Amino acid sequence: MTDSTNPTGESLEREMDRVQAPLVESLRRFRAGLATNAAPPIYMFFTGGLLHWVFKALEFLPREVNLVLLGAGLSDEEKACLARRTDRPFHAIDQEVDDRTAWELLWAVERGPFGWLDVDAFVLDPDLMGEMSEVPEGVAFNCLWAHDTGRGVKLPYPHFVFVGGELAADEELRALGVTPGSYSYEGGQGRRRFPWACDRRLDGELRSAVDRVIGPPEERDEPYFNERPFFEPLQVLALAAYDRGYRLQEVRTLGDRRDEDHWNEQIIHVSSVSYVVRPDFPWGELPLSPRRRYLMILVSDYLLANDLADELPEAYRAQTAERRARVEAIAEKSFSDERLRTAARALMTHCVSEEAIVADERWRFVRATADPVAVA
Repeated sequence: MTDSTNPTGESLEREMDRVQAPLVESLRRFRAGLATNAAPPIYMFFTGGLLHWVFKALEFLPREVNLVLLGAGLSDEEKACLARRTDRPFHAIDQEVDDRTAWELLWAVERGPFGWLDVDAFVLDPDLMGEMSEVPEGVAFNCLWAHDTGRGVKLPYPHFVFVGGELAADEELRALGVTPGSYSYEGGQGRRRFPWACDRRLDGELRSAVDRVIGPPEERDEPYFNERPFFEPLQVLALAAYDRGYRLQEVRTLGDRRDEDHWNEQIIHVSSVSYVVRPDFPWGELPLSPRRRYLMILVSDYLLANDLADELPEAYRAQTAERRARVEAIAEKSFSDERLRTAARALMTHCVSEEAIVADERWRFVRATADPVAVA
């Protein structure tokens, strides 16, 4: 069982709430300043070192999409770069946090419908944004990716989801103390990146609600439905919503997150960029197939940053060189940029035609230098 207290004897969950409290208030003040007559906001969360993914994702989103940028642990140079490069609403979380924390901050502030789009998702068809934002009555989430529990319900993965306004405003549900964060039956540190962050403990009335939907954990082969010892973000919230009569709507059925296909002709989800680029990513523990795919994601990260070098903060130059060196160290061979473009192109062309990549300037980072560029 994981230790559930910090060195001072304070429970980790209470410490996490204490750390998050000023972050919630800061986000609440920012949210109050956003236009109230606009479409529901779609949040894009990212951390330091990922501006090149933000800028590329923005290229695929029309201006009328009410996108709000949510960045954590950014340098002053990164904030200044964002201000120069885009006029999208932007809120800086002045502390390093992960996506689970970002979800909890949003849940604490929002009482109406809102969306979440991963920074490594490229929306190829703008019409998909409209479909996702239309959450019918009685639906907790619109989603594209979901995990089938095998117990009569599916649980959303948060790569691109819309939270229904009915769910967000449900005070009886909130009275259970449920959040969109991660949970375990023991609670405690789990695998969080920050010393103050933990998986919330699933117990009391909330556990009873979950057990009514999927049965107690001793009845399940996998208590958490995956290889990880916790319920992932949104899953406990979704289960509590099922218990209150809500349902999940799959706007598209793009499979389980454990499937390799994270795309169709409307959206590409590159997947796991924020983890793959970390120096402690466990390359040596991966089987050959996912290792190759994750390596191509690291290659794409390098190519994107290299392509946008003149628009990124100076610190990104060293970061980009480090990514390139790591690619070659992992592969145990050296590559030309042309070879890297060809490899990354193979990752992206599952649903983007060769003609589109050649003609569309948004794909320049995976285009061979000899490819012609369409002239309007």
